[in-house]
Amino acid sequence: MSSSSTESKMTLAKTLLSRVGSVAAIIMLVHTIIHNYIPRELHAYLFFGLKNMFTNFSNQLTMVIDEFDGLVNNEIYEAVTIYLGNKLSPHIRRLKISKPAKENNFNITMERNEEVIDVYNGQSFKWIWLCRQVESKHFYNPRDMDSAEKFVIRSFELTFHKKNKDLVLNSYLPYIMKEAILQKQDDQDSYCGWTIAMELDQKHMILKDLVRFMTRKEYYRKVGKAWKRGYLLIVPPGAGKSSLIVAMANF
Repeated sequence: MSSSSTESKMTLAKTLLSRVGSVAAIIMLVHTIIHNYIPRELHAYLFFGLKNMFTNFSNQLTMVIDEFDGLVNNEIYEAVTIYLGNKLSPHIRRLKISKPAKENNFNITMERNEEVIDVYNGQSFKWIWLCRQVESKHFYNPRDMDSAEKFVIRSFELTFHKKNKDLVLNSYLPYIMKEAILQKQDDQDSYCGWTIAMELDQKHMILKDLVRFMTRKEYYRKVGKAWKRGYLLIVPPGAGKSSLIVAMANF
């Protein structure tokens, strides 16, 4: 029984290796035909078609978030940049580091082509930051006015299971936008030297409430309510009510 089982496994292994070798040979043959007999101008179209064919059999979906929408900044791209700055994996191989002139802290971000795996609501999401340089005499990067003939296209690719598409659009990306706003506000507080002393949880609660209010103008209109938000502050004199109000107004 043991000898027969071993022989069966060996036969199966040989069959699999033979099929893998056949597939590899076919791939090499197709590559040679494409390289030698098909005009170079058609290579990109052909490989694009093959990529789409294999993508149709995948259960993964990829969303591309470009740095600019035409010549206008893409707010989602900027939010993702801030958000992923706090999500860097300890296993990441390359990092970018910078230090603005008037700030004390270092800014650490992911390097191009690096991957970051984020977990939200128990689901995994893979982020890749891509940069490619394009030569053109008609376009330029609005942030690099000296590069009239070459400009850099930057984008994030977000890959996840197709079943999570609604989760991404309705919950995950809005969550990233809000978290980026809070992080940016924390950085501004540190930079401006504000002296408001608050419990961190309470501060974040107020900031999240403000963000929620500012993003629900359409909801107020639909339900027929005035787009207003009130806060009742009951504290002793000198506790910082006015400073808090100014900070909220600036935010």
